[in-house]
Amino acid sequence: MKFTVFVCATLWLLVPGLSMAEDDPYLWLENVEGENALAWARGQNERSLELLEAHPLFEPIHERALEILTSEDRIDYPGLRDGEVYNFWRDAEHVRGIWRKTSLENYREDNDQWDVILDIDALAESEDENWVWAGSGCRYPENDRCLIGLSIGGADASVRREFDLETREFVEDGFVLPESKSQVSWRDLDSVFYGPAFKPEDMTDSGYARTVRLWQRGTDKEQSELIYEGEKTDVAVSGVRFWDGPEQFYDLIVRVPTFFTRH
Repeated sequence: MKFTVFVCATLWLLVPGLSMAEDDPYLWLENVEGENALAWARGQNERSLELLEAHPLFEPIHERALEILTSEDRIDYPGLRDGEVYNFWRDAEHVRGIWRKTSLENYREDNDQWDVILDIDALAESEDENWVWAGSGCRYPENDRCLIGLSIGGADASVRREFDLETREFVEDGFVLPESKSQVSWRDLDSVFYGPAFKPEDMTDSGYARTVRLWQRGTDKEQSELIYEGEKTDVAVSGVRFWDGPEQFYDLIVRVPTFFTRH
């Protein structure tokens, strides 16, 4: 009898999560994208917003924050490509933002002469989609094609679309990825490093890409060549071409075991 009790107690200590999970009335919240969890979150947001908006300090703080975020005195954070300065800018007129460029001389002289490359407000209206800018990655050293990230409503996942900097249009039949946490970056004009995050077997426990593949232009991404496979417990893995000047490059695999470490 004592032995039986000891064995049962030992098993309970080894797997305490089993009994705790069975008794947890909020276990359904683990499904963060489930309809029940999302409905609960929306309800809590409404409840919180009602309390916050009723506070006498809410409106002045809101107005001050909006004034700061849309101020024309903000720094135009630069990104240099081929001697030109690129910048993504939001203000009261461009709520979703514009991707623009200017000469280095104009930027140094604080000359407000920007050339708009892509207007996200106009794009969202023309495509009837809630687009939010999610960054760009341009092919070096030519800097003629970019992979534009567009998030739907600011979600962590994003759509990736190939963009031609010369024509300022999205490339028909170019590299395109539907909304996901997939990874894609340039290798050369006709190939990219691609990490799919669509199927559970291709994703890490964090929902990001677990594999790196080589995707050739004009081919089905499902048939892309597997070149690296990470662990299920990793946060993510990715492929990147690192340039050391315009002539020398290194193809690297980046593995992120945790949010605080990478190899």
